Amino acid sequence: PRRKGRRNKMDWTSLLFPGVKGFRWNGMRIAGMLPVVFVLCIMAGAYFSAVVVTLLPQLEEFPIASVVKLVVFHFVELNALINLLLCVFTDPGSLPAAWCIPAGAEGSAELPPGWENTWERSYSGARRYCRKCRGYKPDRTHHCSQCGRCVLRMDHHCVFVNNCVGFYNYKFFLGFLFYAWIGCCLVTFLAGQNFANVVKTGVLTPSSHSP
Repeated sequence: PRRKGRRNKMDWTSLLFPGVKGFRWNGMRIAGMLPVVFVLCIMAGAYFSAVVVTLLPQLEEFPIASVVKLVVFHFVELNALINLLLCVFTDPGSLPAAWCIPAGAEGSAELPPGWENTWERSYSGARRYCRKCRGYKPDRTHHCSQCGRCVLRMDHHCVFVNNCVGFYNYKFFLGFLFYAWIGCCLVTFLAGQNFANVVKTGVLTPSSHSP
């Protein structure tokens, strides 16, 4: 049967971030963006609680301290957002072209370059081969059923980033977790006292306490 040729699609990730390879969009990718939107809504709620409710009302009473806190919080929030988007839109990595061979030729094809440096084997002791992607698998490469392909150094498929965490976006995933953790601590520190005041008195008075 004749295969339909794939149309070349613009890689928006490479345009925004040179050197970073993005993935192709399809129906499953679009539907999987719902958890990502949920994470963005949580970040927006944290921003509203820390900036709009807590810090902006304190500008007149504590201008210097409030400005410093605003700068620090925006730095952390912006880094968390950038790392999240890079993790979402970056291709985690697929099988190299030199490691892909035609179906049925896995027993007679030449070994791919760099195979002597790999140590992982199948349960039978043979070279690891993916019949769906039709190629040999480097170390720590696994086939993701949700992405429908093998992913280099696959860690896991994260629904909250709608992507696999692999070779090319692992650093962005760790960066997002790091800045998100700092952001949670900042929101707890900044808005926690306001929350306690609301629980205690039932009235929000963000500027009634010192920074």
